[in-house]
Amino acid sequence: MVRILHLKNPMLTPEGVIIDRGMFNWRAVLRYLPNDAQCAFEFAIPNDQVIKEEMNKFHNYFNNMR
Repeated sequence: MVRILHLKNPMLTPEGVIIDRGMFNWRAVLRYLPNDAQCAFEFAIPNDQVIKEEMNKFHNYFNNMR
């Protein structure tokens, strides 16, 4: 049983570390998990603005797609 998923799929870009540019499609991976599986970021995020942007991706996904 999956209890928590550590998202470690970032790619370093000129804008910072961005999870959407990593090797794996995190949205596709999450579709295989139970709806109540918890997720956690586990990569360096350079500043508050990027944290906000990355969190918004997850909020949008969980509010609209699951």
